[in-house]
Amino acid sequence: MENLVIPYKKRSPQIEFNTTGEFSILGNCFPEDPKAFFAPILTWLAEFKTNHKGEVNLTIDLNYVNTTSIKILLELIQSITSSFKSKTKINWIYEIEDEDILGVGEDLEKVLEFKFNFKSKKQDINPFTG
Repeated sequence: MENLVIPYKKRSPQIEFNTTGEFSILGNCFPEDPKAFFAPILTWLAEFKTNHKGEVNLTIDLNYVNTTSIKILLELIQSITSSFKSKTKINWIYEIEDEDILGVGEDLEKVLEFKFNFKSKKQDINPFTG
């Protein structure tokens, strides 16, 4: 089994799912066809679950996500948490002032009944203004 890497595009996130159990979803998430975009990820994950017995660390760092993608993201996270239970760690990264993305993570945490680690990103400091 090989790592799954899908490069970042304007409308779809960068996906890095490593066979070590280190997963990341980064960027924007509003592909034209979310089901088609996530299908190979869910297929890869199904095979991964049959072989992996260790921990899984999922980092989600999204700038934007649409409603349809949230539903599939929920399915993906649920698949991971139900299979690996206490061996799962989910890191939800958000811009400190982005209440919408933080709210999406909090909603997913409630629906899944699974504790997320919320981490805010510090804003970049402009070297010209301090």
